[in-house]
Amino acid sequence: MSYIQRIDITAFDKKRWVVSTPQGNHLLINENTKNLLKILEKDHSNNEVLREFNTTYYQKLDLIEFEVLIKNKFAGADVLILEQHIKFEKKNYMSLKVNLLNKRIAAIMATPFSFLYQPIIFWILFPFSIIFITGTGWINLSINKNLFQADSLLLYTAIIYTTMLIHELGHIAACRKFGIDHGEIGFGFYSIFPVVYANVTEIWTLDKHKRTIANLSGIYLELVYASICTLIFLFTKNMVFLAAAVSINIKTLTELNPFIRFDGYWVLSDLTNTPNLLPKANAAVKNFILKIKKRNKLIIGEWNLKNILLIFYGITNWVILVIYISWIISEKWQNILGFPLTIFISIKSIIYQDSETLFRNINFDNLIVLGFYLLVFKFLIEYLFKIYKTKRSLTNPDFNGLGQER
Repeated sequence: MSYIQRIDITAFDKKRWVVSTPQGNHLLINENTKNLLKILEKDHSNNEVLREFNTTYYQKLDLIEFEVLIKNKFAGADVLILEQHIKFEKKNYMSLKVNLLNKRIAAIMATPFSFLYQPIIFWILFPFSIIFITGTGWINLSINKNLFQADSLLLYTAIIYTTMLIHELGHIAACRKFGIDHGEIGFGFYSIFPVVYANVTEIWTLDKHKRTIANLSGIYLELVYASICTLIFLFTKNMVFLAAAVSINIKTLTELNPFIRFDGYWVLSDLTNTPNLLPKANAAVKNFILKIKKRNKLIIGEWNLKNILLIFYGITNWVILVIYISWIISEKWQNILGFPLTIFISIKSIIYQDSETLFRNINFDNLIVLGFYLLVFKFLIEYLFKIYKTKRSLTNPDFNGLGQER
């Protein structure tokens, strides 16, 4: 008999592999764990499995000791047959998730775009779209009163909000192109931020090049969509389409930010072969600071390039955050204090259809203050979760859970 469920093991890099379980969970393992799983999945008698284990690892365990070792090592990893009916608790950064499109409908809508993910087409269209939209916008974009008319605002809003669906269809289309499974498209909250997501866990089973394309696939399809809007402007001279295209272009560039769990974060994680990049970077910085405080000697092995880059990434993340908070408190404190009143006036202007007042309040200062309030609420909620919710983690350090929503 086999001790484990039917699992798939695919290469992640030269030293690690991804285990995919029937329940749709994905775990990162090292070579020793992979070899052990290969022994355990054989349909042999318990004694034959034990004999192969003892021979391979030069052990002298009896059957009871062996089964205790297996249960201790793989408990909670969602691979043992005895645990196949136990719900595996994954660390999830999303909450209050609601399905918008099920797997079948998402596949039908995304499949027509799959041809765009041929690598040669992808790497030509991606930079070309950015240059095309930016250049056209730089030469032709002008803000005039027509943009603030009710019908223009309605069209602009419709174009912009459609990108939320386009983005997630891009991820699904990439999965279809590369022949891997995918899940639904849904809505949820990342901390306190409302987001639309696509369940594309199987991306972890692709090689690095295809994983990078799959991670950029949402941004890419948005840029293709924005390029089409730009072409419509060139033919119709309707400024709303160009304004929307430029807005989408700016949005996609901000999503390349590697310090928030946007697509840029996942790309950096893939390029460096570092799942759970930010938590690992924060842990590396914490460990580095503790060693300095305790005046412990740093082990030479800790100074490999990857650890140095993790520390640099973690420190950079915190430096950017501190600079941002310091600047906004010192320079925009009046806007911070008056922001609740600004929100009240904006809501009132929407109710009374006072578009002039509404758009006067939508300015650079108020937008960055809004970001500050969201950041404060994010930290507050995370702090409350630490107080009232016990975080659980896998007991085996060879396993790393891999995220699923992008």
